[in-house]
Amino acid sequence: MSDIIHWLVSIAEGFGGYLGIFVVSILGNLIPFIPIPYLVAVYLYTAYMPGSHPLIVGIVSGFGGGVGKLIVFALTRGAALLISQE
Repeated sequence: MSDIIHWLVSIAEGFGGYLGIFVVSILGNLIPFIPIPYLVAVYLYTAYMPGSHPLIVGIVSGFGGGVGKLIVFALTRGAALLISQE
C-alpha cells in the first residue's frame, strides 16, 4: 500500500504544484472497482508543498476526481454501445 502512495507522490512531484494534485486525482479515480488511496498522497504532498492553500487543493483534487470518473463513464458507455451494436 505504501508503494502506491509513494508512486502517487512521485507523480505529483514530477508535475509539480496543483497540476500534480490534479493528475494524481485523475489517476486515483480511473480504476472503477479497486480503490486507490490517492487522497493520502494528496494530503502528504500538500503538507510538504510550501504555500499551498487547502481550499484550492480541495477544488483541484475534486475536479481531478470528477474528470477521472467522467473518463471511466465515457469509456464504459462507449464500450457498452459498441457491444450492443454487435
